[in-house]
Amino acid sequence: MALTPKSSKIVFNKPTVLSLYSERSSLSNHFNQDTESLGHKIAEEKINYFLLCSDLPNPVLQKYINVNQNDIILVWENSRFELYKRNNEY
Repeated sequence: MALTPKSSKIVFNKPTVLSLYSERSSLSNHFNQDTESLGHKIAEEKINYFLLCSDLPNPVLQKYINVNQNDIILVWENSRFELYKRNNEY
């Protein structure tokens, strides 16, 4: 993940796998979590990146990104993955 600094914190469905392969901190959200509590967790953990995978749908994170599109930008994508970054750093 050369697109992200080593200090990055990334939300992804499979945080252990991402951490092992990218050497970045990662956490996941609960599939039944509402966007408001996800937003609190993101702020609390100072998350600055979000990774979506078409093979592993994450409707809550997708909704959070859509609702906060003024503060989040797409920085990279391919046929399976989309990497987003918060505009505002913590």
